[in-house]
Amino acid sequence: MKGRFTWVIVSLFVFITCGCVSNRPMGHIPQRAFANPLPIAFLHTNDTHGHAWPHKDRDGIVRGGFAAQNQVIDAVWREVDTAGGVTFVLSGGDINTGVPESDLLDSEPDIMAMNQIGYDAMVLGNHEFDKGLEKIRKQQVWARFPFLSANVLTKDGNYLTRPYVIIDRGVKVGILGLTTGDLKVLVSPEYTKDLIVEDPITAAKKHIPQMKAEGAQVIVALTHIGLIDNKANSLLDKFTDDRKLAESVPELQVIIGGHTDVLLEKGLRVGTTLIAQAGAHGNHVGRVDILFDTNSGRIVNSAASVLPVLPEKGEDRKLARLMDEYKERGSVTLEEIVATAANKLDGDRKNVRNGETNLGDLLTDALRETTGTDIAIYNGGGIRDSIEAGKIKVRDVYQVLPFSNTVVTATISGKQLKEALESGLANRHLTGSFLQVSGISYEAVGDRVTDLQVGGKPVVPSRKYSVATNNFILAGGDHFDVLTRLSDKKDTAVPVERLFIEYLKAKKAVDPKVEKRIRLSAEKHLSGGNGRAAGNS
Repeated sequence: MKGRFTWVIVSLFVFITCGCVSNRPMGHIPQRAFANPLPIAFLHTNDTHGHAWPHKDRDGIVRGGFAAQNQVIDAVWREVDTAGGVTFVLSGGDINTGVPESDLLDSEPDIMAMNQIGYDAMVLGNHEFDKGLEKIRKQQVWARFPFLSANVLTKDGNYLTRPYVIIDRGVKVGILGLTTGDLKVLVSPEYTKDLIVEDPITAAKKHIPQMKAEGAQVIVALTHIGLIDNKANSLLDKFTDDRKLAESVPELQVIIGGHTDVLLEKGLRVGTTLIAQAGAHGNHVGRVDILFDTNSGRIVNSAASVLPVLPEKGEDRKLARLMDEYKERGSVTLEEIVATAANKLDGDRKNVRNGETNLGDLLTDALRETTGTDIAIYNGGGIRDSIEAGKIKVRDVYQVLPFSNTVVTATISGKQLKEALESGLANRHLTGSFLQVSGISYEAVGDRVTDLQVGGKPVVPSRKYSVATNNFILAGGDHFDVLTRLSDKKDTAVPVERLFIEYLKAKKAVDPKVEKRIRLSAEKHLSGGNGRAAGNS
């Protein structure tokens, strides 16, 4: 009782001090007769990754931001309310990690904005675990909506969060949360070692009967398991995605997803199940409309669409002011200039996960030179952005390296090094495992490494070499089981981004080129299918 009372007081304090009052009463039920069939709208976002503010998209158009998102959601809510229907607002997870102003504040700006907008639930994505369970608990105190996951449990068998929620707005709608089954591959093992991650399909089959028994009339799966495109269907042998979930659990009428950043403009229908996903970064709000026959208890129609979030079309002024206040808190530190770059430092997702880039070379050089090791390796999935030519600011480094992974050193044999490089090649289309390297050169034929050299000399399988990397892959992340067996492990406790900032400050100016440390056989190299957004991702 004491814990519950404390939670209420803290939540009330947050509510009052931030002035976050939704334009739409939470749990609102229209004060008149419902239409029949009943219009139900599900508005959803996913993979916003700290994009709480407007930002210029790759097409040059300014998109997103919660203040503009609020206006889009408010317009739909009023439309549906006028038609005698009800609206739900959902997040497909991964609100964390991507924008420094949000990252430095543990995504507090994002959650406070979601409170004001009136989100009803959020599924746990893999990036909710980037800084451990304490951050999740802190965010749960801030949030006025439940975090959900029906397949992530603590080692004693208790659910880490609520598995589902049933919301009664004249019709009882059950929201079932499902987190990616490869959570332990994507998150630092130190944060998931005490967790049990069940298969999403198994979890869905277990909980849906319970939800029906509790009166759920409509059941929606709110997932962070991804949607794998047809070109990469072989991945389905290893992973459950929304398509496979729909095929295996046809009782699900709607799946609202995330994880793979797919923009499904009209949704995807698998059997009788409608799958929706709204891209990423809050550039769009997804919309799923269903008509529910209250007499028969059946969905008689469903459709999906996406709505662009364009600040030029209008923003909620109160929410915009709140977001500006948060942004100012981190701006002084983030605007510091640390060096200049003569050319673009390439951290583009497709490039850094499938081949050598100049940013990969520069980062691994920084690790090797600063620690004094023979070699350095770094998973491409841990490099999250490029840095344009010109002044390099602290914020740029945080956007490239948002995970706060630490610098670690160890001893590796020549045989283990070859195994690690081949593991990175073999799994690069499943995760961000492709290794950027320093002090190393090799040729790859398919997933096999040949002509492997360290320091310009052929590698001796039995010889020991010192290596620097990050704590994520040293602990086995991105399928690097071989790295868990290294000897002489030492965690410096220095965040990789801090080491890189100091390295750049010392250099003052950088002009890295791709040095052809890695030579990929053109005829056998698979060109970076992006069917799955994963890795230290």
